[in-house]
Amino acid sequence: MVAAAILLTIFHLQLFIVPAIATIVGLHLFPLARVFHYPLHYVTGALLLLWSAGVVLALPQEKLPSVGALGTAAILLVSAAYTLTIATRATR
Repeated sequence: MVAAAILLTIFHLQLFIVPAIATIVGLHLFPLARVFHYPLHYVTGALLLLWSAGVVLALPQEKLPSVGALGTAAILLVSAAYTLTIATRATR
C-alpha cells in the first residue's frame, strides 16, 4: 500500500490513493477467505473491488478521496458488524 501511495504521488495522481488502497485491501481478502474458510471475505473483497472501480469510473476526480473512503469504510464496517454478530451467536 505504501508503494502504491508513493508511486501515485510521484506521478501526481494522489486522488487515486484511496481507491488504490481499497483495491489492494479487497484483493488481499480473497486468499484470506480461502485460508480462514470464511466466505464473507469473498463478498467483502468483491464489494471493495466493485466500489473502487465504480468511484473511479463514475465520480469526478476531486470527489474520489472523500467518497471513496466513505464507501470503503461503510463496506468494512458492515462486514465487521456482521462478523461480530455471527461470532456472538456462535458463542451462545
